[in-house]
Amino acid sequence: MEAQGCPDFDGAGLGLRWATCSGYAGLLANLADDLGPSARSSRVIRPLRLPRFGRMLATPMVLSRVLDTSIDIDAPPQRVWDVLLDLRAWQEWNPFIPFITGTPDVGSRLRLKVVLPGRKPMEFKPEVFVVRAPEEIVWGGNFLQVVYRGDHAILLEPLLSGGTRFRQRERFRGPMVLFMTNMIKDTEGGYHRMNRALKQRVEARER
Repeated sequence: MEAQGCPDFDGAGLGLRWATCSGYAGLLANLADDLGPSARSSRVIRPLRLPRFGRMLATPMVLSRVLDTSIDIDAPPQRVWDVLLDLRAWQEWNPFIPFITGTPDVGSRLRLKVVLPGRKPMEFKPEVFVVRAPEEIVWGGNFLQVVYRGDHAILLEPLLSGGTRFRQRERFRGPMVLFMTNMIKDTEGGYHRMNRALKQRVEARER
């Protein structure tokens, strides 16, 4: 999504005007809500006044969090894969990412909307890094390279029963993770909701 009406951004003392936000405006607005009214004004979002150790921008791996959720689905991986690749139908069953467009090819960009209860919707244009049918899709993106990076992996693991273990794994990296505790907790809840909805969608087709 092209940036429209994006806020100015001045974080970590970088003095940057953020002209292209592709969804990160929504993420920063949610972080500002977490931090309270003192963290923002009508035009400026300042959620990234980092402690000294958080300013080591040359070492983006200094901060990292990982979410890992899973659910077992009573259907083979190919059936689950087929439902996942029907992107236009996500709006029919997916409460976490109800909108997604694009082609899941390596090097391409998707456009998606993330919805978390009680938070502003966020739109992103992640790049697709890995596609291995019917096993794995990985996409991700970053803000200013070292301030924040997120990688989202969707994994399908075959079970001896003939079913599938569906996993979503997200890795959050960079100094901005310092301020994302509540956001990450809410995101984990979103993954669980999506997992349950996918299970229901796939197993209904197997009946």
